[in-house]
Amino acid sequence: ILLIVAGNLPAQYVPHQERGDPNARRKSNFDANNVRATAFNFGFNGRTAAVPDEIPFEWPKYTDREYIAIKTMFLGGEVVDTNGDTIHIV
Repeated sequence: ILLIVAGNLPAQYVPHQERGDPNARRKSNFDANNVRATAFNFGFNGRTAAVPDEIPFEWPKYTDREYIAIKTMFLGGEVVDTNGDTIHIV
């Protein structure tokens, strides 16, 4: 029975249309105030994988002492829709 049910499920995940274009993703290394790290334009900072040009949070800089591998931020908001209802977006 499980195989029959599994056969009816979609075979591939389709991302939502409002998702950002992965081809527009960028990263930049910053080196300031005795700290080095990589920042990404999709909300991550640090190293996303074992990529040599991505720097986790290193302090003091150029010592290979890495304290934070990756961090991200979560944003939320409060909006009023067209019906006047307050909606919390997270």
